[in-house]
Amino acid sequence: MKSRMAMVHTAGTAELIEREVPKPGNTEVLIAIKATSVCGGDLHIYKGKHPSAPLPMSLGHELAGEVIEVGKGVTAVCIGDRVTVEPVIVCGDCPPCRSGLYGYCDNLSYHYRKGQGAMADYFVVDERYVYKLPEHLSYEGGALIEPLAVAVHAVKRAKIGLGDKVVIIGAGPIGILIAAVCKAAGARE
Repeated sequence: MKSRMAMVHTAGTAELIEREVPKPGNTEVLIAIKATSVCGGDLHIYKGKHPSAPLPMSLGHELAGEVIEVGKGVTAVCIGDRVTVEPVIVCGDCPPCRSGLYGYCDNLSYHYRKGQGAMADYFVVDERYVYKLPEHLSYEGGALIEPLAVAVHAVKRAKIGLGDKVVIIGAGPIGILIAAVCKAAGARE
């Protein structure tokens, strides 16, 4: 089976390449991508200005889709499940990972850095990075889970609560999501 995937070989030029879709390994899941969101990091990659993503580089890490094949050892999801994917890859063995602080993993990477961008027809990933979507959430909403997590983290770190007044500088996707999370946390203005 073939898959199209967005790839940046030179700054300012993205192209669709075609590649063979790998069969999922024992604990891997094959996802038919239904929605992808564009992150600011994708724009930096496209412009050739992302500090830790040298070209050539695949694009996309915010996605939602349907599981269409699973490896023999997969237990977390089934064919037909609607899912999203955590974009980071962690080792699980370094001191931060062993302490539950995998966001500080000494070997942290992203799927797109391994040639597996979400701006594609299909995505193969280990089941530990796959999360089922609630039935009421659209695929488009599922593709926004990762930026929403960024917003929730920011509001928690800022300790926004009932009656607080907040100022948000910037009305991009993250700023808009932070405003929504602040409202849900009880901020009044």
